[in-house]
Amino acid sequence: MSHLQIKKVGLGFLIILTLSFLAPVQANAQIDITVSCFKETGFCMAGRIKEYWDQNGGLAVFGFPISNQHQELVEGKPFQVQAFQRNRFELHPENQRPYDVLLGRLGVVRLEQQGRDWTKFGKSAGGPATPDCLAFSTTGQNVCGDFLNYFRTHGLEFDGAAGKSFPESLALFGYPVSPPVVETNGSGDTVQTQWFERARFEFHPNNPDPYKVELGLLGSEVKDAAAPPATTPPPPPATTVACNNVPALKSAIIYPSQCMTKGTVFWMSISGFQANERVGYWLNNPDGLPVAGTRTTYDIGPTGSVNLDAFSTSGRGYYPGIWSWVFEGTSTHHQSIIYFKLVDPSEAGITLTSITGVNRGSKASVTAKTAPNMGCNLDYYIPDGYRSSAEGLGQKTADGNGNVTWSWTIGTATNPGVGYIAVTCNNVTVSGTINVG
Repeated sequence: MSHLQIKKVGLGFLIILTLSFLAPVQANAQIDITVSCFKETGFCMAGRIKEYWDQNGGLAVFGFPISNQHQELVEGKPFQVQAFQRNRFELHPENQRPYDVLLGRLGVVRLEQQGRDWTKFGKSAGGPATPDCLAFSTTGQNVCGDFLNYFRTHGLEFDGAAGKSFPESLALFGYPVSPPVVETNGSGDTVQTQWFERARFEFHPNNPDPYKVELGLLGSEVKDAAAPPATTPPPPPATTVACNNVPALKSAIIYPSQCMTKGTVFWMSISGFQANERVGYWLNNPDGLPVAGTRTTYDIGPTGSVNLDAFSTSGRGYYPGIWSWVFEGTSTHHQSIIYFKLVDPSEAGITLTSITGVNRGSKASVTAKTAPNMGCNLDYYIPDGYRSSAEGLGQKTADGNGNVTWSWTIGTATNPGVGYIAVTCNNVTVSGTINVG
């Protein structure tokens, strides 16, 4: 009835669970599961953005994601971007790595939002050079002491060499645009502060070393300041009722959502187990009964956590209701539980009204109907199974009639076949296929 196939990839592990009643996503296709989701903010990151986040400082430098990947005008040009608490990533596929991802100049943007002209700030450079200070003639500012140490020990990864070179630090923070001053930050803390093109350094003397210097939450501040004034929200769509009884996940993450129509593909990760612990797992149906043939065991690996491969809900054995994958450690009895709900399409509140697939090098489009002014997200997976980061995908808002359309260019190097799309609105996902000629 079932089998477990384990694939070892580098230092991590993937589990593929294939049930006899599950239909495959795509014959001979490998789904890209390089996705990380964060319960702290409810957003996920994937693909090149996740890779860049991981390689260049992760949570300490960039913070959690605070938006989905989406298209946005940057200096008048459309780019795929994703906002984080401390910065904004911009995808520039026209550039060679590592310059295919650029960071927003959020320090300058935030000062502009505050009505402050950094070019009129007092200058701190010009004094005698000291080992404790570095002068930047471009902007007329010095960086000294703890701020200089932080600047020199952090940066993007360009050359693979140990430590951080000046170009790597400059690429992460940009030039200093203010002298060090005492200011009150967005959290209400009054701290010594220095502004850079892409960051705001803050000195917190009560923190233990090496955390006395922190980066301000510029991504959150810029995003909040750019948001339109709050208005009375429209009545919640029916999807809120359809999905409001799904239990919370336990030591687990699911992507793109916990609520979906039959046929949706989703990804999971589990955590909190002992290193190399044997884990038993099984699938419960909406009646609370284990599904025959799904109970087996797996060695979790050295990290105590694992990303699980793609699951399709298109097989004949799935029906509406709340399902759960249960993973339990055989020695600790720690559990990770992934609850997900399958809803009837009539309850989803989303209808895919148009899906157009075309030849490679031409435009494809997807149109959905949902509640007016609803925020929705589109993920597209090419016929080979990998998640696309093409311009035009990601987050969009439905118009006043509830219509939302995405369009993007099918890459000329894409193999022909059937691609997969997932539209998520109000935390409910519907899916479909798209033909690539």
